Amino acid sequence: MAQGNLLLQRHGTRRPIRVHEGSVIAPASNLRWSSDGLEIPCWNGGVVRLAFAIDTHDREIIAWQASTGGISGEMVRDMMLAFVEQRFGSLRVPHPVQWLAHNGSAYTARETLDFATASTSFLALPRSAARKATGSARPS
Repeated sequence: MAQGNLLLQRHGTRRPIRVHEGSVIAPASNLRWSSDGLEIPCWNGGVVRLAFAIDTHDREIIAWQASTGGISGEMVRDMMLAFVEQRFGSLRVPHPVQWLAHNGSAYTARETLDFATASTSFLALPRSAARKATGSARPS
């Protein structure tokens, strides 16, 4: 990218250093999963929205959903179920799993929270509570 002069110009000021005293990585697989989303702008002016779920120990993306519209609660629930089926080969987790996600409407919808707690035994935490549990300094 540097040869093609495609790199962004560096920011002129230094960022303040934040002390990170917690542990974000889980001590073993299938204890803490995290989900987030991003947008990819296209040359035709459209946007592809992507949501993904990752195991914080393995750092492996297990499930993802993409759309040219928005990411819905149904898509998040499908992603949760796909993650559970991929990891455990069943529709339920054998033990509680911490699911960390941002506070977007698809993640905080009543149906999504009910699905996470009843159907799959996730311990769903909003990001503010997740930062306290993991020591992560990432802002909301």
